[in-house]
Amino acid sequence: MSVIASTMALAAPAHAASSLTINQNATLNPDGTVTATGTYSCDGGGSGNLINELADETNLGAAGEASTSVTCDGIVHTWSVIVPDSNPAVPYQKGDRARDVVELFEQDTFNFDDLLVTER
Repeated sequence: MSVIASTMALAAPAHAASSLTINQNATLNPDGTVTATGTYSCDGGGSGNLINELADETNLGAAGEASTSVTCDGIVHTWSVIVPDSNPAVPYQKGDRARDVVELFEQDTFNFDDLLVTER
């Protein structure tokens, strides 16, 4: 599976994400899950969550969602999530087109600071 690498830098209010990327290629794991990776940076001195929603556009029906905790300290960090297939009857397939949506928000506010959509 592969997705287009994208970067979004924001001039935003305090506690907002300053950057968020998704690596171009994701990894199809032997167990049928997909590992997606990228980088993020956010200010605020707190913690938050990064949510990744993946949909296989070639093999319609294969889709999943996963999240990971993040640290908002203004430093660029790498992120990695393993996205399960919520519909095992329609598995992810290597080389398929995928749409990947990543949302980054701080836990103390529960407001979405950044939304990045990539598609290939």
